[in-house]
Amino acid sequence: MSKILKLFIRILKGNRILSNILMVSGGTLFAQIFAIITTPVITRIYTTEEYGILTTFNSVLSILGIAGALKFELAIPIADDEKSAFQCFIISILALFFTTFIIFSGLFVGGREVLEYLGAENLYNYCWVIPIGIFLVQYFAIVIQYSYRERNFKRISGTTIKQSIIGNTAKILFGLLNIGPIGLLLSRIMSDSVGAFSLTKSIAFSESKELTKESLIRTAKRYKRFPLFQLPSTIIGQVALNLPVFYIGKIYDSSTIGSFGLANTVVNLSMDLVGKSVGNVFYSEAAKLAKTNPVELKSLSNSIIKKMTILGLVPLIFLLFGGKMFFRIAFGSQWEISGTFASILSIGIFFSFVLSPISRVYEVYEKQVCGLILNCLNLAMTALFFGVAQYMNLTVYTTLAGYTIIKSILSVITFAYSRKFINASILESKTI
Repeated sequence: MSKILKLFIRILKGNRILSNILMVSGGTLFAQIFAIITTPVITRIYTTEEYGILTTFNSVLSILGIAGALKFELAIPIADDEKSAFQCFIISILALFFTTFIIFSGLFVGGREVLEYLGAENLYNYCWVIPIGIFLVQYFAIVIQYSYRERNFKRISGTTIKQSIIGNTAKILFGLLNIGPIGLLLSRIMSDSVGAFSLTKSIAFSESKELTKESLIRTAKRYKRFPLFQLPSTIIGQVALNLPVFYIGKIYDSSTIGSFGLANTVVNLSMDLVGKSVGNVFYSEAAKLAKTNPVELKSLSNSIIKKMTILGLVPLIFLLFGGKMFFRIAFGSQWEISGTFASILSIGIFFSFVLSPISRVYEVYEKQVCGLILNCLNLAMTALFFGVAQYMNLTVYTTLAGYTIIKSILSVITFAYSRKFINASILESKTI
């Protein structure tokens, strides 16, 4: 065992990328284990209707909050130098203040109309929480991108652990205080924003000496593809991703939304555990390799796909054949239907888990227009299908099965185009 451990350590030392992925994933692993341990307690404190409000809140926060920094934060890891990276950070903060003010004003003037349009009427009594959540969560999204640029993976890992402990503990404490759904909403904000200010310490504020209005304008123009194309693409993608929540609310009932929300959360644990960590580390590495060594980038993407396929098969098989029983035992008999939902959703999540990290090359090669087109296709196909499901009075099981098939097909198409960009970069490098 001692020899095997030494060999494993030697492999990690010789493979910087794998070591970084394991460090980030390690923090996420602890966070998810803590979430798994506390979830059975949380589901026994809150009702399915209260959990349905949280599910709707998450969807609204994802859609409205995505505009937070106008996606300028994604330019931070690929910025040409430290000066440009810091300027992208400042531009992101200014954009966040602006968009938060606009969203706050919109909710203050016509909150009921806005929420009704989004199919989120159950959030009207809590609409004041939305702008607060958007600002704090999106600020964290900005500083985490700077940390990935600095490859400060140890601090990222520690922050992920703190977020899980504080967020899930808060859910339990607020639940025991019996303050209702607001406890879930505040816990959600705390979970995603804790650690933002500690990560701010790694930002190179020394670059502020050369900060001018003209330099900010130049940098904003240099990375204008992010607000012009990446922003609408991401918004459309988030709308498509959260569309099932709103449609299920219209077609079925709030209890079904809650059951779907828990199922969606559990099946996405593997994505959050490894998928996002791999995607973020891959993005920071691809930002360099895309310009210097696209052949190595292709080799790295092939290696990641193989490993993700092997890792993804375990939760896929478990959820497919044991989802219903697991949910009944872990969360209580009232959540048994969530297990059936999880079994259906697991196939689509598997394709996304394996292929989505490689799709980050869209941002690296600044192919946001193609990403926008694909997300428009995603939204159109998803909306069309749910419209047909509503018209034909399909059962919720048939509806989720059709949605899973569409999600899987789109994941394959998105990956195919990302591979096309890498191959084109390889051919271009050979002609130079």
